[in-house]
Amino acid sequence: MSSIPGGYNDGLTRAPARPSPAKPMRAAIAGGLGSLVEYFDFAIYGFVAVYIAQHFFPSDRPAVGVLATMGAFAVGYLVRPIGGWYFGRMGDRHGRSKALIITVLAMGVCTTAIGLLPSYATIGIFAPIGLLVLRALQGFCAGGEVAGAASYTAESAPAGRRGFFTSFTPMGTTGGYAAAAIVVGLTTLVLSSEQMSAWGWRIPFLVVAPITLLCTFFRLKLEDSPEFLEMASQKVVKSPLRQVLSQNLVQVFQAAFLTFATFGTSTLVLAYFPTFFISVRGFDVQPYYWMMAVVISLALLAFPFVGSLSDRFGRRHVMLAGYVTLAVLAYPLFWALQNTQSLAILGIILLGYYLVNGVTIATTYLVTVELMPRPVRYTGSALGLNVGLIAISFGPSVAAEVVNRYNSLVPVALWAGACGLIGAATLLLGVRETAKGELAK
Repeated sequence: MSSIPGGYNDGLTRAPARPSPAKPMRAAIAGGLGSLVEYFDFAIYGFVAVYIAQHFFPSDRPAVGVLATMGAFAVGYLVRPIGGWYFGRMGDRHGRSKALIITVLAMGVCTTAIGLLPSYATIGIFAPIGLLVLRALQGFCAGGEVAGAASYTAESAPAGRRGFFTSFTPMGTTGGYAAAAIVVGLTTLVLSSEQMSAWGWRIPFLVVAPITLLCTFFRLKLEDSPEFLEMASQKVVKSPLRQVLSQNLVQVFQAAFLTFATFGTSTLVLAYFPTFFISVRGFDVQPYYWMMAVVISLALLAFPFVGSLSDRFGRRHVMLAGYVTLAVLAYPLFWALQNTQSLAILGIILLGYYLVNGVTIATTYLVTVELMPRPVRYTGSALGLNVGLIAISFGPSVAAEVVNRYNSLVPVALWAGACGLIGAATLLLGVRETAKGELAK
């Protein structure tokens, strides 16, 4: 039987000499940077959704255009499991690093293309169709990015420090949102509101191109993880998806429920709240973007600390504290968000909200990786993550419809509280502690 492309084998031929393993910090930075690019790409869409609605889903009723734009946001999540399967198989059979190079490069290309896409006024119905196609391609690539980055980092980290090192992956995803807020804020600072509405909203999408090239160059220099190199010298699984579905389905559902519980709330903050506070509440665009950049940047600084706490006290204890706190505070937080008139107070509330949510964001990616055995780690974690993300992809649309119907954000607290309860229940009903010892072989 022939050797597997990429220099690794199927167990019947000898693998080439193993390169030196990646150092933990370099692996952590590589994973975080790639995830930053991915979520920078996704976050831009949420921040400029109000402009996208005007150009791609024109309507006499602005709320209808916003709903259509949020629907296009959901499309990017619906195809993520397919991308998770494709890149998971590539990562489990041919190497984590190879898959990570392709995902970040393809994401950058799709995002840049959105910035160049003609509007409805220019090409008619092909404009929203083109947007949906590009969003789908974005989601396909994103489906393999975070699971691969977390797998790569966790496999390169020493036992007892995986929480700390792998926290750089969610730092990257969250940092992508902060970077998007900064770029959009700078764009609105330089341009007038008319220019921003006409063409300035495209600039943040185009900024992705040079950032993607830099990240791709960095990843090209990485060796693969020690865990994968050891496995590749023995035997790789022919069909990772088949093995996951036959042997690790319980872990996939656990990962999916934890993903839903963690990111069901953060998606509201990052995808729908800009539209709500700017279009519905009337906050000025530029100050709001700067406020969000500060809030997200401050929150992500806590992630390594949370990761270290999970190394010391266990993932389950740390995550349970985050979920329970979210469930208890959901209603008062959303009531305060609905009723505040001050941007400064809004920022303080959102910072508290995101710090609570960040307790679970900092650890969820790692737990989904640690639940899976080495031969199917990339595929299994990608499947669990992306199934959970499909469920939350409709959160912004649900929130938009609720606000449109009740003229209030407060009922959306039911969604956030349910996320906290689902996360706590999942942990209590069978998720094993994964912080201690080596990764599962």
